[in-house]
Amino acid sequence: MNKTSVIIASVLATAALYSCNSDDNNTYESTFARNMIVAVSDPAGTTKYTATVASFTMDMYSPQESKMVIATIKKPDGKIINMGTCENLTLGASTTQMDYTFKPNTATTYLNFNEDMPATLSGTLSALAWNVSRTSNTSIKMTFSGGDRMSAFGADLGFFSNTSVIDTQNPDSEPFITNDVATNNVRIEMSADTEKKTANVYMYQANFDKEMKKKIDFMIEGVKYDINAESGVLTLRIDEAIPYLLTNNIKGDPMPSYKITDFECTIWEGFSMPGLFKFTCGGRYELTASLVEKISKPEDDKE
Repeated sequence: MNKTSVIIASVLATAALYSCNSDDNNTYESTFARNMIVAVSDPAGTTKYTATVASFTMDMYSPQESKMVIATIKKPDGKIINMGTCENLTLGASTTQMDYTFKPNTATTYLNFNEDMPATLSGTLSALAWNVSRTSNTSIKMTFSGGDRMSAFGADLGFFSNTSVIDTQNPDSEPFITNDVATNNVRIEMSADTEKKTANVYMYQANFDKEMKKKIDFMIEGVKYDINAESGVLTLRIDEAIPYLLTNNIKGDPMPSYKITDFECTIWEGFSMPGLFKFTCGGRYELTASLVEKISKPEDDKE
C-alpha cells in the first residue's frame, strides 16, 4: 500500500470528525465539517468577519467529483449571503502528511456558488491536516467577481513547534532548542465573536530551559486575531498577558511569574510555510518558534 493510500485509510478510520457512506456503485463518500472564521474584503479595504461552517464531501473512488459547502458569510457591504455548494472539485492527498487539498478540475473561470457572487480560487482549499491537538487545520482563499477577496481559517488550529529559547539572564549561554513531538505544542482557538476577535492560545508540555524540571501546560486568553483577506495571512497579537495553568486541559490558577509579553503569531493560508510564533516569558525567556504540522524523525530523512 502506498503512502497516499495509508493516509486516506487512516483518516477515514476516524468517524468522529466526519461521516462516510459507501454503496455497490464504487462510491465512497466522506464528509467532514469545520467551524471557520471568514474575512471578506472589498477593493477599498473594508473587511467583514463571519463565524460560519464549511463542509467538504469527498468521493475516494471519484476524487474529481468532490464538493464544498459554505454556510452564510458577510460581505463588506454588510449583506449576509448563503454561499451554497461548490461542485466538481478535485481532491488531492499529500504523500508526506495527512492533508487534503481541493481545486477546480476544469478550466472554468468561476466556481458555482451563489449566482450573485461567483468566485474563483486564488489560493488553495487546504482541507484536512492532522496534528498535535487532533483537530484538522483548514484554510480557504478565494476571489469573487467584483474584486472582493475571502480568506478563512479553521477556528481551531494545532501545531508542533521547532523552538529556540534565549535566557536573557545568561546571555552567553547557548539557545535552548526543542524540535520534538512532545514539547512546546501549540493550539489556537478563535472565538466565534467576530466583533471582539479574540483567541485563546494553548501551549502544551512547555519547556524553556534544560534546567526546567517539569514541563507545564498553560493558556493565554484574550489574544487579538486578524485575517488579511487579500494575502491570506492570520495574525495574533497581545502586548502582555498572565497565562493560566492547565491541568487535564482545565483552566487553573494564574501564573504571574510566567507573564507573557510581546506575543505574536503569523499563520499563512494553505499552511504553505511554517507559522511564526514568538513571545517573552517571565521577562527572561525569549522564545521564537516555527509552527509545523509534521516533525521530521530520523527515519523520515532516510527515505
